[in-house]
Amino acid sequence: MRGYGVSISLKANRVYLKDGTDPFTGLAEKKEWFVTQIPYERIVIAGKGYISTDAIELLTDHNINVILLDSFGNLVCNMSRVMVSDTATKYRIGQYDTFRNPEKVLYLQKQTLHAKLESQIQFYKSLKKEELGQCVKGLLRYKERIDLQQDKRDLLRIEAGAGQLYFRYYTSLFSPNYGFNSRNGGHKNRQPLCFGCH
Repeated sequence: MRGYGVSISLKANRVYLKDGTDPFTGLAEKKEWFVTQIPYERIVIAGKGYISTDAIELLTDHNINVILLDSFGNLVCNMSRVMVSDTATKYRIGQYDTFRNPEKVLYLQKQTLHAKLESQIQFYKSLKKEELGQCVKGLLRYKERIDLQQDKRDLLRIEAGAGQLYFRYYTSLFSPNYGFNSRNGGHKNRQPLCFGCH
């Protein structure tokens, strides 16, 4: 689960999962299950939202981990049931050690960035606007560079460049009547640019 507005709560004895809100439609994917029917061993959240304590207690009682990541794939919190047996404790320590392994952390960061750029690419493709073609190509080039990187800082540079490219074109989707020129404000006459398209 990722994006703004993600949440995990309980409603009528069901676990209710709500993904991040789509910035254009205002809609968010929603799922609900009885806890014994949830098809996941863990639920990973990268975004801004909330989790009810009742939901955490119910999920962890049924050995379903709730993992919080920041936008770069770094572990923020791993909520799991308190283990009382020696074997279970060693198993849980092994899970924590995964996040202490730089290679595994880098892999997770790469996968998170892959998913983010793929989401942006698929969104622009779905609009079927010819003027977005160059942007899609640029985002694909950024995406192709991810697996070649060996350092978090390099991934941050890729994410920054891809984000700048994405949002320059994003602003062009709005009518000038709305006065939306960039996500950070900016000059009204600024034209969309394509970084990484050469």
